[in-house]
Amino acid sequence: MLFRNRLEVWNPGTLPYGLTVQKLHGPHKSLPANPLLADPMYWNGYIEKVGTGTEDIINKCREYGLKTPEFYQEEDFRVVIWRVDNEGIDPKRSNDDPTAFQSVPTDEEKLLEAIKETPSISRAELSRRLKISERQVRKITDQLREKGLLIREGGNSGKWVINKI
Repeated sequence: MLFRNRLEVWNPGTLPYGLTVQKLHGPHKSLPANPLLADPMYWNGYIEKVGTGTEDIINKCREYGLKTPEFYQEEDFRVVIWRVDNEGIDPKRSNDDPTAFQSVPTDEEKLLEAIKETPSISRAELSRRLKISERQVRKITDQLREKGLLIREGGNSGKWVINKI
């Protein structure tokens, strides 16, 4: 549910036995309710690392100057991610903070920027630099190639070429 000041994500399920909302704020085991669904999601690149989702949400909120998200386990499981206020400034940030209005670059934009800086960069190095899996890097580069925005010249020891369309 999207509200003026927050996003709430609801799930009718419950946390696995032994996992509490407090434990979601730190490293914890991943116990997927349906491993038959989770495994193909991982192998197809939709899941990068198992058991890190809530930590990633918390870190991204901090990175963008938002309040720490809130986790609730009541009848349903719920995550609340607080938005910036109506003026576009998070109350925790200074009004003169120039990053308050900047948009967040996508992985695609970050990847293209890294390629601009180092055209001969490898997928492994892109993965390390962008902090995403090599599988996700391959997925993004394949999508950019399909759009005609990216070409690889010279194979493994070659370089990336960005097309301006």
